[in-house]
Amino acid sequence: MTTSNEIPLLILFLLSIAATAALTYFITKKLNAGKNTIVLPLKLQANERLILFLERISLSNLLIRENGADLNVLAYQQQLLNTIRQEYNHNLSQQIYVSQVAWAAITRAMTQTAGSINQAAAGLDLNAPAIELSKRSLETLISANANPTDIALQILRDDVERLIG
Repeated sequence: MTTSNEIPLLILFLLSIAATAALTYFITKKLNAGKNTIVLPLKLQANERLILFLERISLSNLLIRENGADLNVLAYQQQLLNTIRQEYNHNLSQQIYVSQVAWAAITRAMTQTAGSINQAAAGLDLNAPAIELSKRSLETLISANANPTDIALQILRDDVERLIG
């Protein structure tokens, strides 16, 4: 049995628990709102940069941008691979702002693009003009079932859609 002195203490105790819970809820809600105003723009910016990266290493865009008119196949292959590697290294830090699935797709796109260039160069005379590597690389891309940069781009677009939803 409770005494009349215990009931006000029990009510006071329950009120303090309720007040603490309410305060915790509002502080957490405020912190999450503040986090979103800081982190969301960073995530969107990272997605923009990674989309630009994928566009820049897309084989068709890369071959146009990296003109190897005065180079042979070997020198052009090295130039293309170096450009891909530099672009990738420049964007490494963006991985903390995107999903693991997106980053894996980006890395796969980079690896497969470099692999396509290496595969195309493997069947060519390394002293042949660079245009031969361009042609063979584009043939390899056309014969592939899926463009790895297109897949990664779609994953990033889906992630952005979820972010701004």
